[in-house]
Amino acid sequence: MKNKIIAAVLSAVVLAGSAMAMEFDPKFYVGAEATGSKLENIHGTHGGAGLFAGSRLTENVGVELGYAYLGKSQDTTGIINLDHTNLTADLMGYLPISENVDLIGSVGVGRLKTDVKVANSSLADSSKVAPRVGAGAQYKFDNNVGVRAKVNFQKGNDIVKNATTVGIGAFYQF
Repeated sequence: MKNKIIAAVLSAVVLAGSAMAMEFDPKFYVGAEATGSKLENIHGTHGGAGLFAGSRLTENVGVELGYAYLGKSQDTTGIINLDHTNLTADLMGYLPISENVDLIGSVGVGRLKTDVKVANSSLADSSKVAPRVGAGAQYKFDNNVGVRAKVNFQKGNDIVKNATTVGIGAFYQF
């Protein structure tokens, strides 16, 4: 698995160099999204929010970093509180459908972390870096402002077996 991650990062670097050789002007962007997460082994769906920043290196390839708060949950006794966060790095793929619409896909890694707290005192945490994939679509209102919807699936940690997250957000492209 580590070899595949290294290959993906090297591919992104090669594509970045190719983008510069093709005189494509890479586009940097930042955004925010509201999320809903289904965390396997944790009861219910959890609301959260995330921030992301990236660069569209070519018309079809980009890279993106993100941070998301996936929500808070409790054990069945209500004594133990769990906070779930995720730090991500993705290789993005774009398939232009029209001038303003792109289908988007991603493959990358995420560090899913669960903090275990009792009476607001940190008891323990569980975090794991694991592979993730995503798919969605985005719509650009103009050259700078757009919205997107995206679903991501990621392997979990010792507490959360898997995480499926749906995000709806907006971005600004420089």
